[in-house]
Amino acid sequence: MGPRVLLVCTANICRSPGAEGLLAGRLGGEVDFFSRGTRSVAGAGGCEYSTEWVRDHSGLVRHHTSRPLEVADIRASTMILTATQAQRGRVIEMRPSAQVRTFTLLHAARTAQWLASVGRTPPPGADLAHRVLWLVEELDANRGAAPRGIEDDDELADPHRGGRHAQVFSRLQAAVDDLCAPLLFRGPVLRRDRARLRQKASG
Repeated sequence: MGPRVLLVCTANICRSPGAEGLLAGRLGGEVDFFSRGTRSVAGAGGCEYSTEWVRDHSGLVRHHTSRPLEVADIRASTMILTATQAQRGRVIEMRPSAQVRTFTLLHAARTAQWLASVGRTPPPGADLAHRVLWLVEELDANRGAAPRGIEDDDELADPHRGGRHAQVFSRLQAAVDDLCAPLLFRGPVLRRDRARLRQKASG
């Protein structure tokens, strides 16, 4: 079985399935992506905006239903990416040993971008599965290394609780671009290369 990446938000109807779908469209095959919610209602339908956004940006058509986060999900995950710091805290509360592989999505993306900018890349010849394992270790080892920008609060707002879908999903897409950079390319890839990244993903 290859690496499993768990995406976590509150209700598991909008942000986490959106990130799951976009990542699956970029990296699916060798890596398994799935999502859960810290306060989800089992069986609830996915947010219409998120569902359409995934279709438009990844080509995947998914009929998502919400599922609550369980300890078994955490134990089965190679990497865990949350929408907020509070959700990261909830994951660690449920499974303390998961701290080393749990990050907010925006913090993981910011650190991955920094790794690429300083020339830290996966071992030559490593396949995608091994690159994911490499990235988890590098993210944990460099938690405080990536500089923060003015807007780097590492919190992905909830569009159903005051956030705006367009703004939130714009940040989500940029984060996925940065997170995928060291996984899809063999050399440093900076933000100016996002167009190439998207073209490769859709090709």
